[in-house]
Amino acid sequence: MFRKTTEDVTFTFDAHLAAADDKRPDKATGTFEFVHLDKPGGEGGWAKGRIDCLVTGGKVATATGIITETSPDARMRSLKGGRVGFSVHDQGKHDRVGYSWAATGGPDGTKKLSKCNSAAPFEKVKKGTGDFHVLPWKVPYPTA
Repeated sequence: MFRKTTEDVTFTFDAHLAAADDKRPDKATGTFEFVHLDKPGGEGGWAKGRIDCLVTGGKVATATGIITETSPDARMRSLKGGRVGFSVHDQGKHDRVGYSWAATGGPDGTKKLSKCNSAAPFEKVKKGTGDFHVLPWKVPYPTA
């Protein structure tokens, strides 16, 4: 992400919904990882997990996932097993990203966050990074 501070924040996503599950976004699969350091190569923490829901609309995607691994510090370890949400706006070379803990100061690993729920993609992606690719969800509405 682009920050005017020295912080180094990185999100990585690989989320998919099989065509056979087009009516069930909660059948999405994939992985995510986020890293938040005070400066490049500095102190901070990371978490990894598995995607459990994915919804897209146009070039915007929202996904949630369960944290399965964390860096060893106590604050991060407490997140294990909790759900977090992410959002992405695919704008070519000017992508944006958002996350469910935007207003709370940090992820809390809550088990109360519902699937496919996150904040709007409000953070700018650092120039030369990002390049997310979002494919629109084609909901199979009945025609009769």
